[in-house]
Amino acid sequence: GNHSQSSPHECLAAGGGMFWLDPIPFGPPPEDLLAEWWKWICFMILLSSVWLLQILSSNYVDIAVTGILILFGWRMLRDNMKEMPAYVLVYAVLCGLDCCFTLLPLLGYMVAGRIVDHHVQAPVVHLNGTKLQSWTTYSEVVGFFDWSRGFRFNAEALSTLLTPIVMALGCGLSIISYMHVERMMSFEEDVDTSEIFDTLRSPAERLLHRPQRPTRAFSGKVFKVES
Repeated sequence: GNHSQSSPHECLAAGGGMFWLDPIPFGPPPEDLLAEWWKWICFMILLSSVWLLQILSSNYVDIAVTGILILFGWRMLRDNMKEMPAYVLVYAVLCGLDCCFTLLPLLGYMVAGRIVDHHVQAPVVHLNGTKLQSWTTYSEVVGFFDWSRGFRFNAEALSTLLTPIVMALGCGLSIISYMHVERMMSFEEDVDTSEIFDTLRSPAERLLHRPQRPTRAFSGKVFKVES
C-alpha cells in the first residue's frame, strides 16, 4: 500500500492543536454564566500575580502548571466566553488537583517550619600530593517569612501561601460556572423532550392538551329576539 510520511511541521501543528484544544461547537453561553465574567477577570489577575511570584522564586514546576492554567483560562474567556461551557469542568478538575498538590508543602511548612540547607566548605588539605576537599551540610529550621534572607526567600513563601488559595478559588468558580451550564442544558433537554412527545400525540390528543382560553361570565342586559 501507499505509505505517507508526515513532515516535522505537520507533527508540530498536530501537537499544538491537541494542546490548544480544537473549538467544540456549542450554543451561546447562558446569561448567568456571562454575569460571572468580572469574577473570572479578577481570578485571572490573581492567577497572573501568583505566576509572577513563582517566576521570582524560580519554582519551575509551578511556573509551568500555572502558565498552562493562565493560557487555558484566557482561552475560555475569549469571544464572550463562548467556549467556556465545553471546558469549564476540565478547568475545575485541573485547579482542584493543583490545589491539593500545592497545599501539602504549605501544611508541612506550617507544622514543621521551613528547612534551609547550608553548605560549608572546609579548607583544602594537601596530603602526599593529593588534594583533599570536603563540604559540610547542615539544616536550619527558620520562620515562614524572614526578611533578613532577601526578597527571593519571601517571594517563594508568598507564592507557596497564595497558590493553593487561588487554585481553590478557581476550582469553586469553575464549579459554579458549570452549574449554570448544566442548568441551561437540562432546561433545553426538557423543552426538546416535550416537543418530541407533542409530535407523537394524535390530533385529538393535541386538542385535549391544548390550553384553553379563560372564559368570562356574561354581564349586561338580556334582549329577547322575536322572529
